[in-house]
Amino acid sequence: MAKSFSRQIQQYAEKYNQRIEDVVTDYAIGVSLSIAEETPVGNPDTWESDPPPGYVGGTARANWIPSVGQPETSPRDRTDYSGLNGELQSLREKIPGNIFYLTNNVPYIERLEYGWSKQAPKGMFRRTLREARKLLNAAVRKNTK
Repeated sequence: MAKSFSRQIQQYAEKYNQRIEDVVTDYAIGVSLSIAEETPVGNPDTWESDPPPGYVGGTARANWIPSVGQPETSPRDRTDYSGLNGELQSLREKIPGNIFYLTNNVPYIERLEYGWSKQAPKGMFRRTLREARKLLNAAVRKNTK
């Protein structure tokens, strides 16, 4: 009987392995995009002080960097995050079974997470984690049709 149960488990794993990998991948991508979208883009009109010379908003949002295997350690010199989904899709096949990182290396990202911005007083990461179950359910629904 043990062999029969073991075989059933093996068959289940074989049948659903790709679906499980797709759920994990879609969940990682969904969480990453949500965190980036929650990241405020600086609006100097709401600041108590003047912006630095040449300030362009969007640097924190554009510096969410996905990677597999090891975290990215340097910030990027950009203000447009529109390429994030493409970067995530290019990692799609590498996410399952590996350690996935989403890093942000701008020096003030922790301050943004903990209330520095009036636009995101409850953070980006923490807010997304409160919605994580919904993102997981969406990934499961997408991959179990």
